[in-house]
Amino acid sequence: MARRSRPWFRINRGWFVTIRGKQHNLNVADPQDEAAAFAAFRQLMATMRGEGGTAPADPTCAEAVAAFLATSASRLAESTVKGYRAYLTRFVARFGTVRLSKLTTTMVEDDARSRPTWGDDTRRNYLQAVEVLTRHAGRPLRMEKPPRGSAGAGAVIPEPTYHMAVGAARGDLRALLVCLWNTGCRPSELRTLTVELVDWSACTATLTRHKTRRAGKATRLLIFPAPALEVLQQQRDRYRTGFLFRQRTGRPYTCVGLTKAVWRLSKRIGRPLTAYGFRHTFATDALEEGVPDTHVAALLGHGSTRMVHAHYSHLSENARLLKEQAARVRGAG
Repeated sequence: MARRSRPWFRINRGWFVTIRGKQHNLNVADPQDEAAAFAAFRQLMATMRGEGGTAPADPTCAEAVAAFLATSASRLAESTVKGYRAYLTRFVARFGTVRLSKLTTTMVEDDARSRPTWGDDTRRNYLQAVEVLTRHAGRPLRMEKPPRGSAGAGAVIPEPTYHMAVGAARGDLRALLVCLWNTGCRPSELRTLTVELVDWSACTATLTRHKTRRAGKATRLLIFPAPALEVLQQQRDRYRTGFLFRQRTGRPYTCVGLTKAVWRLSKRIGRPLTAYGFRHTFATDALEEGVPDTHVAALLGHGSTRMVHAHYSHLSENARLLKEQAARVRGAG
């Protein structure tokens, strides 16, 4: 049952409803459109109950997944929901008929270990998805997950490769790569950037919808150094309004569209390349230049330095950097 008998409006955020202690975005922005908010609320409740009945007190894993995915669509990014669906579909194939009350951590962990084609990252993501599901269903299970590994030095894009990529890129992809290289932004943050979001006088953009919002960061500040700002201004002058980076269709890049575009570019130049590799390279270069890890974390949009330490452990393998740092501490004299 909902704690509040009716939808309620949050300033600048739209209509919400609270169900079992969780806030659900009804995707109605107009503060005057209470009728649409109630219609969305009724649809949400019908989806959660399934066929108009009451939600089972002890659902099967398949029923719990269906309810979770139905409510997630209104509060999570599309790419996040797609990832959960992929892992939870595998979970349902194995445990769909099992009652959630009978599910144990051992059962799920054993299932993850029994899949020979999965690496540690896939196992971790699978177990994390099940953790989120059980927490949402009110029967939380805590899994023992493989540690998150560093992307490693192999993910770093050498500067000559970057220049080759920019030279071979076509359309707005070239401008997008330049901005990725010079900002360290997440690809999703740039591919959805609009003219209106940029503070052109301050050379920044403030995002209210971003990946770390659920970790307590209300806003994400993007910083645009001169090379990136120059490209953004060119894109602004070209489009005047709306999305700054577009495919040939005129639509903004999707996650899959950008991934494929960079993959094709990688094949064209004969060098390994990923969109996220630009962010990884930016962070690596910043740390090698002696930028404090707290500043690097802020530039990347992390809430703490934990992610920096987890993903850039490959720097310990950089002999040149270690020698330079040692010389700073115990230089000749």
